[in-house]
Amino acid sequence: MKLRTLLVDDEDHALERLRQLCAAHPEVRIIGEARSGAEAIELVRAHAPALIFLDVHLGSMSGFDMLSALEDDELPHVVMMTAYDSYATTAFERDAIDYLLKPCTPERFARALAKVQARMERGNAPTRDQLVAAWREVAGLRSSGNAHRDGLFIEDGGRWVFVACDSIDYIEAARNYVVIHSAGRSLCHRATISSLEERLDPARFARIHKSVIVNLERVESIESDFNGTYVLRIAGGNQCRSGQSYRSRIQELLRPTARARAPA
Repeated sequence: MKLRTLLVDDEDHALERLRQLCAAHPEVRIIGEARSGAEAIELVRAHAPALIFLDVHLGSMSGFDMLSALEDDELPHVVMMTAYDSYATTAFERDAIDYLLKPCTPERFARALAKVQARMERGNAPTRDQLVAAWREVAGLRSSGNAHRDGLFIEDGGRWVFVACDSIDYIEAARNYVVIHSAGRSLCHRATISSLEERLDPARFARIHKSVIVNLERVESIESDFNGTYVLRIAGGNQCRSGQSYRSRIQELLRPTARARAPA
């Protein structure tokens, strides 16, 4: 039986990539493509797809808005897709949906399809509450009580690994990626440094440069530079230099945490 599938993304190159991934699976039949939430709603109601590959951000209407507009009996299985890692761990923990980070590998795409097909065979369709709750997690709309976790799930070489916050030395931005330096290894993960800053506890981590976040508990010494910046020496022999616009933040955040080692 063909898996009737709708592709929803507001970028042409992303839709083309989805077409290529689907083409490798003869059981998938694409019944339509949408570039907006409103268009997706119309296609769902007209064609009743079994599965949607749904982009998180769709301009004026988000994927959450699109799902909320559907009736309970109209909800298909949903695989979320986004270019940024925004609290994907909760989506993985829920059996309601799957979550793919762009660019998606053929192997990861195949696993998502297998998960959907297994669920369909069990007759275990997602409920509205499951879809909405998981969507809110992926979109970063979490409650304040769940704001900070003890670690991060990082995609490394096609697999997801857990990195404990205690083990992180510092994080630096590298274009569309971040490099997480932890326990003597460096993990390259597709995300923005701002998105990670939102996920980390500000009592333990400080942004000292537009491209650098440090673990305050791993700072061994702080030296004032002649141009108003700081050099932070990190456990393990590394060092990070602050940006001039972050001087006051370093003085405010590091002085009590680093046992008053920050210069006056």
